[in-house]
Amino acid sequence: LDLGHTGLSSDGVRHLVRGLRRNRCLERLGLARNEIRDLGARSLAALLGQSSPAPVLQELDLSHCSIGDDGLWAMYE
Repeated sequence: LDLGHTGLSSDGVRHLVRGLRRNRCLERLGLARNEIRDLGARSLAALLGQSSPAPVLQELDLSHCSIGDDGLWAMYE
């Protein structure tokens, strides 16, 4: 699913994450060139860190999303 360069904000990512919590088939998600920022990255980190159901997402493009150190650390942890 490519949602790159669509004007998606950190708030939009929060809504997207809610919809993806029970994802069982989406393997690639493109979010490049959106204003996701640290808040959106933390939302995505929570999704990727969940253990049940285990995320099936294999590829996530966050290039050029204005994510700072705090967002990167959230993704790392």
